[in-house]
Amino acid sequence: MISVYRLVDIIEQFKGKRFFVLGDLMVDHYVFGEANRLSPEAPVPIVDVISEAFKPGGAANVINNILSLGGEVSAIGIVGDDKNGARLINKIKSQGGDVTGIIKDKDRTTTTKMRILIGHHQLVRVDYESREEVDTKYTDKILDYMRENMDEIECIVVYDYDKGIMTTSLIKELINLKKEKGKKIIVDPKIKHFLDYKGVSIIKSNVNNARKVLGMTLKDETSIREIVIKLLTQFECDAVIITLGKDGMSLLEKDGHYVHIPALARAIYDITGAGDTVTAALALSMSTNASMVEAAMISNVAAGIKVGKIGTAVVTRDEIVEQLNSIDLSLLHL
Repeated sequence: MISVYRLVDIIEQFKGKRFFVLGDLMVDHYVFGEANRLSPEAPVPIVDVISEAFKPGGAANVINNILSLGGEVSAIGIVGDDKNGARLINKIKSQGGDVTGIIKDKDRTTTTKMRILIGHHQLVRVDYESREEVDTKYTDKILDYMRENMDEIECIVVYDYDKGIMTTSLIKELINLKKEKGKKIIVDPKIKHFLDYKGVSIIKSNVNNARKVLGMTLKDETSIREIVIKLLTQFECDAVIITLGKDGMSLLEKDGHYVHIPALARAIYDITGAGDTVTAALALSMSTNASMVEAAMISNVAAGIKVGKIGTAVVTRDEIVEQLNSIDLSLLHL
């Protein structure tokens, strides 16, 4: 049986673990306001802006969470040569992240998701992005950077949002690099290149992306088990983790060990970035001597804390430990 003492010991080992985080770096732009009247121009509310916030999103939110949990990160990706690109680089740097692996491309815009909120309710989201694949000169630079610095890291985290940085050729070279250097790769893939990641160490996906790629229908827990079995067979990896939102997550290891972990959220306010938090906690846990079940358990607790926060947010080690001390793990039958 998993003990709280054991999980806390794993969390205490997070400090100083170093990672490459490669993927689509984004900015989450929040506009907070009030709406007390309708526009005379169209049947839409007029928002009086109270405040704004710019937060790391996508792969940058994974980076932010790893840093918040005590790890160290070399950020690898591409941003535009614009204000939001500069904001993102400065934010990662201010949190202690290494930004030497971030490339500025004057021909791209920094992916930005602007959300306009009235109280806790999102009114609309506006996206600014470039989705075309990046030039090979940039992917070559990325690979050169990784080869030169590979010995300093525990593992590689890939966060693919289908925004252009992860190309078929880059993924192929990345997997070759894994075999050459013996480093684990944890991937959260979107739809476009999902099936290109055969040979990575761990696949972590939300259930909707997984079922769409496999062309399967989600009916019950039996179909979830079928999805993870098919993914594990397809990818020939060490483990598959499927996140299920309010229903928690399911894990299947290559030895056939399957476990479902129920969600532990105290109250669900905002799922934005919860998957990023799971990936960060998973990577840190797997850099210790944690088992896959222990890593999944810690990640699940971290996600439960995150959804109780509005917008893109980070989780701390102290918050996870506090939450672990408040639950009875024996009730989970793990």
